[in-house]
Amino acid sequence: MATENESTLHKSGTQDSKESLRRKKTSLYDVLPSLNVTEEQTGRRKTDEYLKLFQHLINQSNDAIFIIDPESAYFIDVNDKACTSLEYSYKELLSMSVMDIQQAFPDIESWRKHVEIVRNDGCMMREGVHKRKNGSVFPVEVSVKHVTHDRINYIIAFSRDISIRKKAQEDLDKYKLLFSQINDLAYICDADGNLTYANDVFEKLTGFKVSDYIGKSFAPLFDDYNLEKAMIEFGKTLNGECTQFELYFKNTGIPCEYNNMPLKDDKQNIIGVVGIARDITERKQAEIALKESEARFKTLTSLAPVGIYLADPEGNCLYVNNAWSEMSGLSLDDAKGKGWIKGIHPQDRGQVMSMWEKMVSSGGNWGHEYRFRHSEGKITWVLGYAKKILNDAGEVSGYVGTNLDITSRKQNEKRALRANQLASIGELAAGVAHEINNPINGIINYAQILENRNDQSSKEWDIACRIIKEGNRIADIVSCLLSFSREIKEEKIPVRVDVLLAMALELVDSQLQKDGIILKLNIPQDMSMVSVQQQQIRQVFLNMISNARYALNRKYAGVSNKKVLKITCEEVLENDAPFIRVIFHDNGTGIPETEVDKIMNPFFSTKPCEHGTGLGLSISDSIISDHGGKINISSEEGMYTEVVVSLPVIERSSPL
Repeated sequence: MATENESTLHKSGTQDSKESLRRKKTSLYDVLPSLNVTEEQTGRRKTDEYLKLFQHLINQSNDAIFIIDPESAYFIDVNDKACTSLEYSYKELLSMSVMDIQQAFPDIESWRKHVEIVRNDGCMMREGVHKRKNGSVFPVEVSVKHVTHDRINYIIAFSRDISIRKKAQEDLDKYKLLFSQINDLAYICDADGNLTYANDVFEKLTGFKVSDYIGKSFAPLFDDYNLEKAMIEFGKTLNGECTQFELYFKNTGIPCEYNNMPLKDDKQNIIGVVGIARDITERKQAEIALKESEARFKTLTSLAPVGIYLADPEGNCLYVNNAWSEMSGLSLDDAKGKGWIKGIHPQDRGQVMSMWEKMVSSGGNWGHEYRFRHSEGKITWVLGYAKKILNDAGEVSGYVGTNLDITSRKQNEKRALRANQLASIGELAAGVAHEINNPINGIINYAQILENRNDQSSKEWDIACRIIKEGNRIADIVSCLLSFSREIKEEKIPVRVDVLLAMALELVDSQLQKDGIILKLNIPQDMSMVSVQQQQIRQVFLNMISNARYALNRKYAGVSNKKVLKITCEEVLENDAPFIRVIFHDNGTGIPETEVDKIMNPFFSTKPCEHGTGLGLSISDSIISDHGGKINISSEEGMYTEVVVSLPVIERSSPL
């Protein structure tokens, strides 16, 4: 800055102005107080300390300050900010004029016209461009005032560098241009929730003009429910979170998806929120339509008699209907993902999984027969189909499948196979019956003669008895064979199951006691009646007891308190129809899992050849089926076997 000894007179447009400036040394500290202080203050009656302080404050200003000669446009005095912003020294600037730094004034005449306007108006503010010493330019905002001090005229100019503001404005203009081209609502709010910017989409979504809400709170745009949610999300964003949420505008009812981000200043302080709001009306309508479609789908599938399931492109289960759950014994939650595998019969699981994974990897379709094993032990045969679902791009978006219960068909096929087998056996039996029966009857008759003629203590009598016993055994085997091909015409009569059981147990009671088998009975008296052929049902019961006796004797060679046969009777409802169940439970050797499904086949037996023909269970199953009932067998090898014989009730003696 100028000192008392420095000359403040420089190049001038007129000799008069030079002389006047020489007569009165003038600096910023002389002229600036005249702008807004009293004459008493301009008289330099303040102390030197005040002057130094004032000088320091001027040089600390963020604005460049210039004292300019109105006639010549030369700088009379400048502060430090003027020097640093223009990159000139103090002495260099005092030898320069306004035209050297301000492009708006190409010559002295243009400057003097400007001075005249300022003199008439008293002051002026305008934007311009200053040029630095290196030739670069920067935008400025200049406040100009005409001042008279000691009858000498001056121009005081305050210049502020607005490069950052201009750059910010340019950036904002670019963003505004960009936002004006998009179909989404772009908005900016200050930290108090007042709208500072919004593009033209604002009016379309809210029903209000942008100008009506600039500088105002966004609160009136929402009803109470949506406003509460908006305030919560707004608070999260002011705390630094980027948030995404959905709200409805009150006036239009349009649903929008909002994405808010914190708005920060140069120091990374959060000063507001910037966001995008997208109209999601179509998406909401699609979601509603999808939900309605899903509801109809679930309603239809819940009533469907076939198992229905959905899977994603990776083969993970997403949905199963009630019929599928009933077949597998798994709930929807149990079946999701890869959980459905647990419902597949263990013997079929590996093959099903292999085929399913092959379908998923190839993106093809699938069809296969396999079994479900319910947690309660029920086996269900199904014919499974799966078809790929393609999206609009032709890509696999998932799979839909069905499981048709073919258990009855499988049973019919099994019965047909058995019928063919039985027919073949019947033909064979019929062919050999005459050849076997006549000789065996002759053998038995001759043996009976020998038995009658010999003393019971003789060896001959013993041999005759043995011949009769083995002959009768051969006759029984032939009789069993013939029962496959001959329909026995025995009249069905009403009888209580407990009576039939008592008759069967009378025949084997001594054998059970001899083997050390503990018999536990739970047979209610006066049970409901069943219509049966008594001899056949007794044969079934005897066969079940014989099989249990064999399994117990194999596991426990001698006497054991674990050598137990339990026989239980109960009345139940099956498919709303009354049935009587007779349950034979032994804790003997059990049946291997791989053989449980085969034991009803003719000639299949888990016993050695000398202990059975493999016809007992097959004949029993045919007898019970002919009576409208069924036989279910469950077993665990080495642990137990349980056979449940169900017969339909024709009369009840008491309610269930």
